[in-house]
Amino acid sequence: MFKTKNLVYKEFLKYDDIHILTEKVNFIQGPSGCGKSTLLKLLNKTEGFSAGDIIFKDKPISQCESISLRKTVKLISQTPFLFPATIRENFKIFHEYCDCAIKLNDDLMHDFMNITSADLDLDTNCDNLSGGEKQRVYIAICLSIECDVVMLDEPTSALDSALAHKFMENIINYIKMNHKTLIVISHDTALVNEFAENIIHLIGEKSYE
Repeated sequence: MFKTKNLVYKEFLKYDDIHILTEKVNFIQGPSGCGKSTLLKLLNKTEGFSAGDIIFKDKPISQCESISLRKTVKLISQTPFLFPATIRENFKIFHEYCDCAIKLNDDLMHDFMNITSADLDLDTNCDNLSGGEKQRVYIAICLSIECDVVMLDEPTSALDSALAHKFMENIINYIKMNHKTLIVISHDTALVNEFAENIIHLIGEKSYE
């Protein structure tokens, strides 16, 4: 799916060569500051690299149109963004903004909410949700927008261990059923050990020369 070669970000952060496996559960681990979140941004051209190359589906990423790539490779950030409206309205706003072909209805919204273990009424105003609830609703909405690659940055950081396990299990079942590729940044060793099909350890070599 993705391969990197001699990748450098902003002249100082150097990555070992990385291989993201297609239709597999890929986990990224490494110490704080090693460039995990930056790597996800590089993979969908939210950020640009200064040297080296990224190959996506046997094609240099430089040849991929940015907006089209971001629709195909969905980056779901650690910080949720929701409008001050109901959950149902947020689903509709995001779908209209992304010009989604999927026809939304309450059953479909509940299906995606169930994937992220967000047992909430669709009429709930998002301003009234806890941090963990906002994160799960945001991920549910992002999953409902079609893509080939799902990238999650610390998706279980606000969840206890039991809910984190159920959440990850549901996400992976969805990914497998729909033949998608999953890339996850996580510090949760238990989740990595149980679910990872490919583990990428980042060292984050930095040079200030």
